[in-house]
Amino acid sequence: MIVKTDPKNPNTWPVLTLWQPWAILLAHPLGWKDIETRPKPVSYRGPVFIHAAAAFPKSARDLCETQPFKKALEAIGFEHWSQLPLGSILGAFDVEDCVASWGTDNLGRAIVAHGCPHGTTTQKPVFISSTETQLGNYDITRYAWIGTNHRLLKQPISYTNGQGYYLRYKGRPEIIHFMEVPGQFDPKSNWFTV
Repeated sequence: MIVKTDPKNPNTWPVLTLWQPWAILLAHPLGWKDIETRPKPVSYRGPVFIHAAAAFPKSARDLCETQPFKKALEAIGFEHWSQLPLGSILGAFDVEDCVASWGTDNLGRAIVAHGCPHGTTTQKPVFISSTETQLGNYDITRYAWIGTNHRLLKQPISYTNGQGYYLRYKGRPEIIHFMEVPGQFDPKSNWFTV
């Protein structure tokens, strides 16, 4: 399915709901997580809102205390998982490409390429860094949504959505304001300074 969007009209952008800590790591422009792995491919190219689910399962909270998640969260200012915003749109990224996961190599790096891992490809496979690999699920049945232009909103926007991928943002476009460059995380406001 081809979704037509207008990069200047957020009401045409899809919304991807993720559990924390994946939501903040994908939205933050520091580059800890540039790729989102999903069970299905996407033909869409363009901006996608990143929505942090309201649910925060214990397994995901526990993951925040393990590496490389703990290091990545600390690098962007979060000292504890309890500081992560929930039930809000945090930012956006642009889907630039979507490729099949071919699993991992013996160095722990994911391998992705166009084409089916059980067939042939005309493109040379790409190796993903081991840190990025550890932040995603690169099983052979998954797809890598290659992202660029990761950006945070000036303030998270409370938003109700179920887990998954939705074709349209159903909010007020006039409240969408992105940061030029995120400042430091401020525990008092529980967000980044502008």
